[in-house]
Amino acid sequence: MHDIEAAAKHSVEMHDHAVCAYATEEELLAALAAFVSEGLARRELVVFVHAFDTEEAGWRFVERAAPGLDAGEREKVVVVSLYEAAFEGGSRRIDREHVGRVVEGLVARAQADGLAGTRIFVDASRRYFAGSRTSEWFEFETWLGRRLQAKVGLVCAYQRSDIMRPDVLPEVLRTHAYRFDAP
Repeated sequence: MHDIEAAAKHSVEMHDHAVCAYATEEELLAALAAFVSEGLARRELVVFVHAFDTEEAGWRFVERAAPGLDAGEREKVVVVSLYEAAFEGGSRRIDREHVGRVVEGLVARAQADGLAGTRIFVDASRRYFAGSRTSEWFEFETWLGRRLQAKVGLVCAYQRSDIMRPDVLPEVLRTHAYRFDAP
């Protein structure tokens, strides 16, 4: 396990598509904290796509990961209310055209605000796996990895218990360039 942990990167560059493995909420918080901190230091728009039931729960999680954000920093953080809003747009399936528009809108916002890029942290795969939509999720991951723009860095968070499933591990390895973790 130490070799795997040593291989993790602690930074996200634009155009990257990385995976973050977590077993506990504290591990997810630490990874999100590192992601937010680095993004704000680099003057990037930071986006958190979550699987909580409400927007308020998503913001509370961000505030736990990055306590003490001032008003200026908070303006550089976007919390996507629900993963369905980001991925499905009301269609009850992952809508790639909708995702493309969402990402393009985030990139345009970052550019308009004079920011260096957009970084997106996604914790939604567990919802698709729980709903027996694993194939749909990885078809989307494959498509998304090819569509990343030079001004977008992406981290997809997965529960370790999901990653270790025999139907998931090969797909995670195929669709992500490296493992991101908190330093």
